[in-house]
Amino acid sequence: MKEKYICSCHDREFSTSKQLYTHNWYFKNREKRLSYHNNYNNINKSKQKEWRKNNNEEQAKYHKYNSILNKKRINNNSKKWYGDNKEKHNKKVKEYQHTFKGKIVKKAADSNRRLILKNCSKLNKKVIEQIYEENLKQFGVLTCELCFKILFKKDISLDHSIPVCRIDEFCIDLNKMENLKIAHNRCNKTKNSKTLDEWFQLYPNFLKEKVKALKRWEEYEARLYCW
Repeated sequence: MKEKYICSCHDREFSTSKQLYTHNWYFKNREKRLSYHNNYNNINKSKQKEWRKNNNEEQAKYHKYNSILNKKRINNNSKKWYGDNKEKHNKKVKEYQHTFKGKIVKKAADSNRRLILKNCSKLNKKVIEQIYEENLKQFGVLTCELCFKILFKKDISLDHSIPVCRIDEFCIDLNKMENLKIAHNRCNKTKNSKTLDEWFQLYPNFLKEKVKALKRWEEYEARLYCW
């Protein structure tokens, strides 16, 4: 029978005295190690960021390989952590959902859920960010692309020019950039199952608002160049 080494602090068994010694050393010098790692990370923050940017593919491969190798251990640890910190986790999730990024991720998830059986491409955070950027380039300020009035963060919704309920009629990928716009919640609900062309046939005055919004931005840009 092999001799077993037992840690008196944690009631753990080790096969060698070396393992027991390293375990005790790490436990005794925990604060010292943490302070060293924190100082090291603070000093080398910029270098670490640069390395992550330049080695995205290597990181992804490593994380994928690591998650496959240690799947059971990761699942057990995450379940244990979630069980011990349920309230903390729920609080963080709620805080994240109220942030701008959290709202974007939620919009993407909602759209994907509605189109899960329709053979459409998956909508992600990057695509929605591009939609916001294009809107800003065109109008200078976040603007509703149905009524062409200024948008505020609380009242933004994602609109499909060709609606989800009419996918069988048009047979196209509804999650493509060309089919996605941002709009007021109330405008989006009023548009309902209409296409963009049908919407402007019903409300032709909104096209005049579009011209005004574009003119305002052009005038503002001209003033900036004059300065």
